[in-house]
Amino acid sequence: MKLSIKSAFRGAIVAAGATVLIGAGATTASAQTGLDNIQYGDSGAGVTCVQKALTLWSNDKTGGGGWPRPSVAVDGAFGAETLKYVKLFQEAKGIDADGVVGKTTGELLYLEYLRPAGENYCYSSVPTPW
Repeated sequence: MKLSIKSAFRGAIVAAGATVLIGAGATTASAQTGLDNIQYGDSGAGVTCVQKALTLWSNDKTGGGGWPRPSVAVDGAFGAETLKYVKLFQEAKGIDADGVVGKTTGELLYLEYLRPAGENYCYSSVPTPW
């Protein structure tokens, strides 16, 4: 009998801890999932982060594969040049090359290029699924 009470008590503690952790994670995730897509004609911090990531990506690919070195201006304005490189990035990653930085593209740009480069402030500026 003692064992089952002890097990039930441990289970309740684990469940309470999981609820706290899930609740904390949900708050962080909801801040990201509500971000709008970044697309042609947009401007601001999100565009600047996308442009920085595209520059890092392109520099990473210049050693081979025929990837051109971009001259993406990091100016915070999503124009024709940024659109071109977003589509190239999407094609290279095997996702729909629509030129829109949504959750899938934003996640790849952030995780593979921005976070490793220490551009952590971009976390709140680029759409991601979490």
